[in-house]
Amino acid sequence: MTKAIFLDMDGVLVDAELLPLEYLRLMGDVLVPALGGTNEAWAGANRHVFLVLAQEFRDLTWPADPVASERRGYRLNVQRMCAYLGIAQPSDEDATRLGRAFNIYVRTNMTAVFEDAAPTIHRLSRGHELHLASGSPSWGG
Repeated sequence: MTKAIFLDMDGVLVDAELLPLEYLRLMGDVLVPALGGTNEAWAGANRHVFLVLAQEFRDLTWPADPVASERRGYRLNVQRMCAYLGIAQPSDEDATRLGRAFNIYVRTNMTAVFEDAAPTIHRLSRGHELHLASGSPSWGG
């Protein structure tokens, strides 16, 4: 019988204290070419906007459907950062696309992964079925 192991991404494979800093460092790489501004300006806007969005999410004012909730978060984050910076807001569709794009970009280019995560996962994969939990909808397809 194959033994299965479920690993959580944030806090187990990814350092949850470093991850927010990686967002601030990298999100401008996607948003500056698309909407203008500077990396520093986008980081400042995100520091302001993300706290409000996080509180709204805790207050349960979001759709129960996790995919709809994720899309709403992408859209509102980008549009509110634009408003904070005085940049013209993209359409709902473009804001959602850009929010998704910078999240994927950060998660695939970050340096917040714990140093021993990759070799440990490789060792565990010998003889175990591994599953990863991110708490996010799949970005595939």
